[in-house]
Order: sequence, then structure tokens, then C-alpha cells
Amino acid sequence: MRKPDFISRMIVPMALLSVAWALRAQGPPGRQANDGQAKTSADMPPLEDVEQRLGPFSLKDENFTVVLHEKRLPGARDPLFSQTLATLEVLDGRGAVQYQRIFKFGVEGERFERSLTASARILSGKYFTGLLISYRLRLANGENAEAWQVFGYQDGRYNPQDARFRIFDKPLRGDYGANTAAEMQVVTPNGVVTKPMVPEGEIFEFRVWTGSFYLILPVGVDFAHGKLRPGMRCAGTGGGKPGLHEIGCDMRVEAQRKPPEAETTFLRLLSGDEPDQGEPLHLVLDKNSKVEILKASAFVDWGLSGDLMQVAFRDLRLQVQIDGDDQKKGWIHTNEDFAAIGLPPRSAEP
Repeated sequence: MRKPDFISRMIVPMALLSVAWALRAQGPPGRQANDGQAKTSADMPPLEDVEQRLGPFSLKDENFTVVLHEKRLPGARDPLFSQTLATLEVLDGRGAVQYQRIFKFGVEGERFERSLTASARILSGKYFTGLLISYRLRLANGENAEAWQVFGYQDGRYNPQDARFRIFDKPLRGDYGANTAAEMQVVTPNGVVTKPMVPEGEIFEFRVWTGSFYLILPVGVDFAHGKLRPGMRCAGTGGGKPGLHEIGCDMRVEAQRKPPEAETTFLRLLSGDEPDQGEPLHLVLDKNSKVEILKASAFVDWGLSGDLMQVAFRDLRLQVQIDGDDQKKGWIHTNEDFAAIGLPPRSAEP
């Protein structure tokens, strides 16, 4: 038995961060000269400075601008690695730097070793408006990774000094917000009354790239405490463990299949209703086989690289059905099986 808990309101982009970031940060406020960050020495070719301004973005009647300071390598032999982000700044309406991050880069031959880009957009909900910054890291070997940050105003309901513009903390395992019963004591003329607390924040849906397809992951924004929290937790029985325990959560999938060129492929799936149940089935697929992707199941792990948020999935599985046949319905979990249904590892799609 599976018991997921979540609410969904809207979608913002996010993707799996699967490779190491080499970077350093300068905390707010303040400004730091953008020097000494290149990994190569004096033989580095001349670079051009490029500035891009994103916004303004309105949060609590104040406008913020995201400034991207990039480096361009004239005459680079690979257009994908001819420009990279060197410094990102968030400025308030007066032009003061509220946040700054400096990124290392290096040149290899006639191109940058890697290309880093950033984008920004408003994250708008019913109660919360924040600024979402997404980063895309592209490596020369074709691998891509993304990370992200959420900025906003902590509402200061517990401490007026907390009502400030800040970067929100990443979710932690066990922080479930609306899924956790909480109470507060209110003093009335008739004495102290205990009342349930209203959940602090709301839930957004993040679109997360896994390396082969997107998962739709609920994430909560707790603006009372200035942090994000997991938007779902899942418990169940079975799997060889006694009693009710944590299991992988079911999530929606967005996938663009690219069927293999081979006339036939082989697929191994478990035929049970749950990811860890059922007998293994060995199927032969051809180019005309109909593949329906029903849902995914995975454990979700959050992490940080500096103050960039990351997400990774453990024990990732897909439930699929072949040719509409209930006897060919089950779970797959290896890269070989993902590729067999037309979802090979590849760069993130738009």
C-alpha cells in the first residue's frame, strides 16, 4: 500500500545536476572584482566582456535585476563553447548588489572547457512571489547539468527582522510542512486555546530532467522560514521491510520517445503493481510496438553545491504498458530498458 501526500499548483523548470561544479561564491551584499578566476595562466587568449540584464522582476513592490557578466572567446572553433558565465549579480531597485556569485572557467585550445548559462523568471503562486534562477552547465563530452536558486522575501511573521530579501534554503529530508501536524497556542479572554496552524507556504511543481526524460516533482515554498521543503512523502508496506516505511514516490513523467533504429529490441520488466513486486517478463519490441509510459517511482535526494540546489533520484523506475496489453504491464529500471522503449541517455530537452 502506498500513501503519497502532495498538492500541485504550477510548473517551473529544473533539471538534475549530475556533474561537479567548480565555483566560488561571494555572499550578499557587496561586489567583488572578477579576476583570478580563470584556470589557465598568462597564455590565455584575449577575452571579450559581455553583459546581459534580465528583468526587472517585481517582488513586494521592489524591482530586482539579474546581471550576467559573461566572457566571450573570439574566433572559438565551437560556437557552443565560445561564451560562458563568469559572474552573476542580483541588484535591487537602487542598483545595490544583494547577491553575487563568481564562477571559475578555463580555456582549452580554441574553446572554453565548459559553457555555463543562466536564466531568470518570476516564480508566482497564490501567496508567494519569488525569483527563480536556473543554471545550465554544458561539458565538452556532451553531458549537461542544471541547478537552481530561489530568492524571495521571508515574511517575518515570527520575527520582523526576518522580513528580508534572501536566498531560500534547500529542502531537507523530514521537512514536510503541510504534511506535518502543527499547533499553536492563542491567548484569548477565556484562556489559552490550542489551534491547528495553517500550512505556511504553497506547493509548486518542478520539471526535473533525469538524463532521459522529465519528472514532475512537487516542491513546497515555506516563506515563513525562508526555505523550500519536499512537497511529497511516501510510505507503504512490503518490500521485505516490516510495518509502514518510506518508499519511492510516484511521479508524473514527461517524455519524448525516440524509438531505436533496430528492427527489434528486448525489454525486461517486473509485472507487479508495485515497483519491487511481480515476476520478470522478457519481451521483444519492434518498431510498431505501442509503448505507454504510465508513471515513475523514485526516492528523491536534495543537495547543495555551494548555494546551488540539486536534486537526484535513487531507485528510479518507470511503469509502462506495451500494446495496451495488461499482461505486458510492469516496471523497468535500467538504462538499457529505458533505451529499449526509446528513452536513451541524452542532453536535456527544452
